[in-house]
Amino acid sequence: MKPVSAISSWSFNLENIRGRQLATLYGSNSATDPGWNVKDPGKFTPLGSIDTASLPPAQYTSTSLCAPDGQSLGSYRWIA
Repeated sequence: MKPVSAISSWSFNLENIRGRQLATLYGSNSATDPGWNVKDPGKFTPLGSIDTASLPPAQYTSTSLCAPDGQSLGSYRWIA
């Protein structure tokens, strides 16, 4: 496991249909691949959600889910 202090992403607004970011991020410290079912009990911890719908459209959109300075979002092996 590694401590995670931030998760960042960006998107390109291709033909004005792909710029928005809408995601809920999860971490898992499972010793083996936990799969993609984030609702599977005990395998994933929700870290936070990002929704850029309230922002004006832009050619590029970037987001970061960040822990407070000097802290982490937790320690995980997998991010979904």
